[in-house]
Amino acid sequence: GWDWQQHLIVTSEFTLAEVPVHPIASALRSGDYELHDSYQSIVADEPGVREVIPASRSVLVRTALVRAQMHRLSNCKIKTPDAIHVASALEAECGTFVTGDVDLLAAVKDLCNRVGLENPERQPSLRHAFGVSQHELDQLAEVLNCP
Repeated sequence: GWDWQQHLIVTSEFTLAEVPVHPIASALRSGDYELHDSYQSIVADEPGVREVIPASRSVLVRTALVRAQMHRLSNCKIKTPDAIHVASALEAECGTFVTGDVDLLAAVKDLCNRVGLENPERQPSLRHAFGVSQHELDQLAEVLNCP
């Protein structure tokens, strides 16, 4: 339902390992590659994803920060793959995070409610929920010896 031309759609490099699993399994079972080809065109071709955020050291450090903050602020644990997607969205400075993962969405909403970020006029912003300043990220990267 997106008007692809009016949005810059980005995704995590990790999506390339996650999204095709079901379509590939289906194609291998049935020999019908239509679903697989549809998924591939979404992540590879226009209109669709315009930028793939690499799983860089910066993203991986931010992934750990996201997981730690989720647990500290709301006692919710999110899986590493979900945290990679969130960290990638933060890295790309996305204004909107779209997910079909109900557990991740529930965890984010819970965190936003707990820290008072829920705004009834719009969806919670991941930037505010998981905000880590570039200075803080640089400090952590230095401590972890990953500039």
